[in-house]
Amino acid sequence: MANGRALTSTADLLLRDAPSLGLTPIVVQQDFAARAGIRATGLTGIMVEQNARASLKLADRGDLIGAGRIVGHGTASALSESSDVQAAFLGGSTVKTE
Repeated sequence: MANGRALTSTADLLLRDAPSLGLTPIVVQQDFAARAGIRATGLTGIMVEQNARASLKLADRGDLIGAGRIVGHGTASALSESSDVQAAFLGGSTVKTE
């Protein structure tokens, strides 16, 4: 519903707090697809989200919070590739081959 309101208003910024909390996986997928569509319109968005993997795929930049403190920040691609971030927030580590 917030996605639709954002698209029909003259808002310059969309702020969402834990939008996928409590939703079924299929609805979460649909919501992230809608967010990608909103992003494509040029509307700026700030999102607080526990689904770090999906959020970093969509974002330009990110801040990671652990125990109430910012524990990481940077570009979404750099955060996604960080072995520390992988281990702490994305459920594993990356394996790089040479």
